[in-house]
Amino acid sequence: MSKRAVLVCCIVVALATSVGTAAQYEFFRTAWSVALFSSAGPDTYVGLRVKFSAPVVPSQTLGIGTMLVLESNQSGLLVFRGAIPPFSMWEIDWAPDGPAIVDAEWIRSDGTFVSINTHAPTARLDVQFPLWTLQNCPENGLISFRPIELTFVALGSSDPDGLPLARCEWAWSDGAHAEGYAVQRQFDQPGFYLVTLNVWDAEGLSDSVSTSFVVPAHLCGH
Repeated sequence: MSKRAVLVCCIVVALATSVGTAAQYEFFRTAWSVALFSSAGPDTYVGLRVKFSAPVVPSQTLGIGTMLVLESNQSGLLVFRGAIPPFSMWEIDWAPDGPAIVDAEWIRSDGTFVSINTHAPTARLDVQFPLWTLQNCPENGLISFRPIELTFVALGSSDPDGLPLARCEWAWSDGAHAEGYAVQRQFDQPGFYLVTLNVWDAEGLSDSVSTSFVVPAHLCGH
């Protein structure tokens, strides 16, 4: 592969690495209602209590660890017992038109509980580079930096209560700020950057995520 082709590949691929912390709870719908509970910490839990707004029958439960439903009753409470190791996840699937999750708690080995916020939003982001091509390179073969416009989208960000996000704010490591679900920014200098997305729901609850990316030092202009 030529040096020019390698440089163009660097433009198309965003070299992004998440440095945010994992959310303890995330809800989304596919063919099922799906709840993901993350033990985002060094503790090993021996159980999980999940309170639904009405009785529910899970279609599937799985994750890293071994747990079984120990208790379920007409009040909509499910209690799982077993072992969930540190920094792992447990998933519960149920009917897409089924009841909502009201609250949830991890169970420690000493019998105490760790509350899980099942109403805070989840922040996710995507950095989109323009699709530069080899035809954009000058005929003389010289390659130099040109200002580049990137798009930042809060793709995958959501509120588990099913409401639209109230606000999305962006902050970059060079001091720039913007607001909106999707924003565009021109970069006049190459280098490594960090972007942080903060999202809020209608109740004022928030979440944030940060991602690093690189603007290559040599770009083909167009």
